[in-house]
Amino acid sequence: MMTKLIPLTLCTAIMFASCAKTSTPVPEKQPEPKTPARARKMSGPFPILQNGKAGYIDAAGTVVIPPQFQEAHNFSEGLALVKLAGKMGFIDTSGVFVISAQYDDGRGSSEGLAFVKKGSQRGFVDKIGSMVVRAERDLIAVYDFSEARARFRTSVGMMGLGGKWGFIDKSGQKVIPANFDRAYDFSEGLAPVETGGKWGYVDKDGKQIIEPGFGWAWPFSEGLACVMLDKKLGYIDKTGQLVVKNEFDLGNYWVDALMLETGGAAVFTDKSRKVFVQPQIGFASNMFSEGLAPVQVGEKWGFIDRTGRTVIGPQFELVSNFSEGLAAVKLNGKWGYVDKTGSMVIQPSFDDFASAFIEGVASIQVGANWGWIDKTGNHVWKPAH
Repeated sequence: MMTKLIPLTLCTAIMFASCAKTSTPVPEKQPEPKTPARARKMSGPFPILQNGKAGYIDAAGTVVIPPQFQEAHNFSEGLALVKLAGKMGFIDTSGVFVISAQYDDGRGSSEGLAFVKKGSQRGFVDKIGSMVVRAERDLIAVYDFSEARARFRTSVGMMGLGGKWGFIDKSGQKVIPANFDRAYDFSEGLAPVETGGKWGYVDKDGKQIIEPGFGWAWPFSEGLACVMLDKKLGYIDKTGQLVVKNEFDLGNYWVDALMLETGGAAVFTDKSRKVFVQPQIGFASNMFSEGLAPVQVGEKWGFIDRTGRTVIGPQFELVSNFSEGLAAVKLNGKWGYVDKTGSMVIQPSFDDFASAFIEGVASIQVGANWGWIDKTGNHVWKPAH
């Protein structure tokens, strides 16, 4: 049986792919965008592959949990989802199962709760494995908790097409009814929601705080949110005022928010919504992180500060958000890392993938092999298939 390694990533963008696959036709994986603040909750130990089994290393590259699993996911809130003998469970940082391997599928812990699926039963378990929130049958998808709210989508019509979005609390109550065409997670007290083709923001009681008026809207991060006006991107504050002029590009890609048949991952589509390319992990989120936000001008990406001033000029093919002072950038088909001055501190040499730094290490891909590097670019775990 094939062993899966689920590498540590700063999954912050709506274009990021879900790393794990599931056989269920219902998209249970967490879609994007995910804010940089939430992504930083991931921590070590870090998953690796050795002799066809998955285990974990520390930031120095020492094996701390011997390879023994079929799948090894990132640690979050002290727990990691792993697969053993065909079933999913949760281990602590010492490698001991705290929730036995019994589930068909699952996701990492968020705000003390982790989504699991066992047969036809779906819901959230706490850190000792008690089911505290059961997903009702009419919900085609339920996503992770963010600021004590989890968004859901109802099923309408054949194959679950259509449907409306709302939010539940940690008791499972639908505290915000499914009245929205689409919705993203809460961040800094507000959630982007779409109604009638326009996006605005609601608070955790469902009250409309910023009226729908945008062609697209991202979650707030560091007090600002990226929005689309007149097919260009700018940034608003929490009063809805445009504080960074809408002069940046979304590019030639569109995002299929239905996320069907992709395990919950967003996919690139053209304006007819026909899929033409799968997303590449590492695509920027347009959200602020460590004082800078990625922006696209024409076909190139750079970074601005909170005033809209260009700090790193557009020159890269793709970028990620900053984390621990570095951002992954793609140049001439290879990934490397820049600092906040735009200096290339780790030369572009990685293929297809380079994650954000978490606790001093980042996951990278060389050919078909995965490994881990430190902030000097040295391998703490050499790439392995």
